[in-house]
Amino acid sequence: MFYAPAAGHPALRETIAEHVAKHRAVDCTPDRIVIVNGTQQGLNLLAELLLEAGENVAVEDPGYPAARLAFEAQGLTVARIPVDHEGLIVQQFSERGPFRLVHVTPSHQDPTGSTLSLARRLALLDEAERTNCVIVEDDYDSEFRYEGRPVESLQGLDRDDLVVYAGTFSKSVVAGLRIGFLVLPRRLVRQFVAAKSAWDSGAPMLEQLALVEFMRSGAFERHIRRMRRLYRARRDALVDALTDVFGDRVRVGERHGGLNVLVGLDLVGPADAVSRRAQSAGIGLRSVSSYYTHPPAQATFLMGFAALPEDTITDGIRLLAHVLDDHHIKK
Repeated sequence: MFYAPAAGHPALRETIAEHVAKHRAVDCTPDRIVIVNGTQQGLNLLAELLLEAGENVAVEDPGYPAARLAFEAQGLTVARIPVDHEGLIVQQFSERGPFRLVHVTPSHQDPTGSTLSLARRLALLDEAERTNCVIVEDDYDSEFRYEGRPVESLQGLDRDDLVVYAGTFSKSVVAGLRIGFLVLPRRLVRQFVAAKSAWDSGAPMLEQLALVEFMRSGAFERHIRRMRRLYRARRDALVDALTDVFGDRVRVGERHGGLNVLVGLDLVGPADAVSRRAQSAGIGLRSVSSYYTHPPAQATFLMGFAALPEDTITDGIRLLAHVLDDHHIKK
């Protein structure tokens, strides 16, 4: 029986290196790439490899709950650093540190959608260099940016070998594919590959080779261009429907990219209860309370649009208003 190399099939690593260098300005060679079974496995392995129980790590607040939970499961001390319209507030990161590792989503902050400014990117890199802190750049949906030029990666600015760049094909191809990758600092590659080998026997080879063909044929880039146009139209349909139906009772967050938007509604009652009421009517309405240390006073939800046709989105928002009208919408 033949297993793929623990680091991933060489052809896929070469293809990914070419892709992220071209589209994300990532500084890498194939030997620095390790294929993982989704970003979550990469986070778990990094925590296991680099950190000891009780050590300090930082995550964004609000931020991706699964990253925080992965670190807490390793017995790490997790600090939640606030974000604003420019992304992570680096001054607070500096004041509350030092940290061994920080997890950030600089290109499209999860869930607010903000972009980490250039000044803060440079400040974060300076602070990480000063304190010998590893930065995990989770670039989970950068293919889908609808306005302006694509934002180059934080990793591409790194001159001190501090940034681990994490990418995934779960958003761009299909969630069930479970193929992600890390671009590692050179000093971590050998250790990480050894840890990956001990963890499992590598990602499935058939899926890796199929992905190589998909990317090298040009079909992947055509797929991304097509999906970008489709998702932009669906995003516009969602924003238009929310504005038309709820008027000044709705606040829609940053919407320049991604597959969902952060939406605040003037409602009576906690967001979780509103979500349950909507779901009972067949409407997916996800409260973002788990993303925050202190959830917003206004009921706030993460609304996805990628999987739904435009007319379905419009009808769904009208149905949501009807479902909530009697008990939840503030008059």
